[in-house]
Amino acid sequence: MRKTNIIIIEDEFFAARHLEDLLTSFGYQVSNLFHSGEDFLQKTQWNFDAAIVDIFLSGKINGLE
Repeated sequence: MRKTNIIIIEDEFFAARHLEDLLTSFGYQVSNLFHSGEDFLQKTQWNFDAAIVDIFLSGKINGLE
């Protein structure tokens, strides 16, 4: 059975790692961590099933945009 592929967009390092550990322990596959909206847009290959996004990201793009 294929695991659900999730990405995390979170600017706080420890929160991102905690989310990754939590999701992995529930059987999900975390394919990538991004620390800003700009980083996500530049580096993503759009190959994921779901995303967990911090609303209050640092930088010019917030999590709602």
